[in-house]
Amino acid sequence: MKVGILTFVKTSNYGALLQAYGLQTAIEKCGANAELLNYDGPMYQKGKVPLVSKINGAIKSALVNISGGVRREKEYKERHLNLSKEFTPESIAQANEEYDKFIVGSDQVWNMDLVKGDRNFLLEFVNDNKKKNSYAASIGGDKIVERYHDIVGELLRGFGGMITVREKTAQKLLQEEFGISSKVVLDPTLLLGKDDWSKVAVMPKIKKEYIVIYQMGRSKTLIKAAAEDAKRSKMQLVSLKPSLDNLICGKNCYGAGPAEFVGWFLGASKVYTNSFHGTAFAVNFNKDLHVEFLKKGNVNSRIGDFLNGCRIKHRMMGTESYDAEMPIDFDQVNALLNDMRKESNEVLRKMVGGSNIADEGR
Repeated sequence: MKVGILTFVKTSNYGALLQAYGLQTAIEKCGANAELLNYDGPMYQKGKVPLVSKINGAIKSALVNISGGVRREKEYKERHLNLSKEFTPESIAQANEEYDKFIVGSDQVWNMDLVKGDRNFLLEFVNDNKKKNSYAASIGGDKIVERYHDIVGELLRGFGGMITVREKTAQKLLQEEFGISSKVVLDPTLLLGKDDWSKVAVMPKIKKEYIVIYQMGRSKTLIKAAAEDAKRSKMQLVSLKPSLDNLICGKNCYGAGPAEFVGWFLGASKVYTNSFHGTAFAVNFNKDLHVEFLKKGNVNSRIGDFLNGCRIKHRMMGTESYDAEMPIDFDQVNALLNDMRKESNEVLRKMVGGSNIADEGR
């Protein structure tokens, strides 16, 4: 069985590249061969951006390059991702001859604004409906943009395989808008345990205990809380690839590729984040975690659902239940996460029709 995975691989986003590896590896554990489609779609074409954003982006890109981040990202892709030959919108139909099944996901593959209306992320190019599946696909919000509504419903109804989504909001939307049943499953990064990720991790060369801060959106309160904790606990504060308006008084690290990202989290004593994947890796690695919701965006419900499912509601900053001093019961967390991992891996095994169930307990 050869499975083609369509997700975002032509990107520098840590979460995207790590979830791609997670799904690829979990499929292989199910006894199938997995390959990530090296698809160069319209979403990767740069559009117009404000001048200030363009300047900030250029400076940050230069810092990442100078610090070795670009080289380390390339090394990660070459070492850990099973990439296919390159496909374009014009040539991707050729993939029908090479794969027994297709899985689209995870990430916001059904956010039609993000993918610039690209129907290939709805597997329009696949000529056999029985080959069409999704794993932890996300719409990126609680509604589909009106101009894409009908085509999304039409193409998703053509999935003859299994449809699974990443968020409860997507599950509800598909049912109410299109009458499509789906199942909510774990993000692919959580299909693998600490032992699996340790094989990927490149550990930082740092002797002092440290706190990781990882942000998707600028937050003065998150930085302040992390800085005060670092001072109080006499630990070093490390910020991973911050935007230029998110710099900290500590180590601003731009040279980390995805493998180094995993290493920084694996070695951290504490984590402060407003990112879902920052939250996921901290929980998976049993780190003292503090999570702040973004003031805007659609990631909050996903983080909240995950923390509630793991019984870590008391580490949601800015809420009445937040208690930085109350320890996290990681025995309970690990038991709950292992149950969720087992269920999601079983769904994936059925999806690919592999012969061996994934190793859920690791």
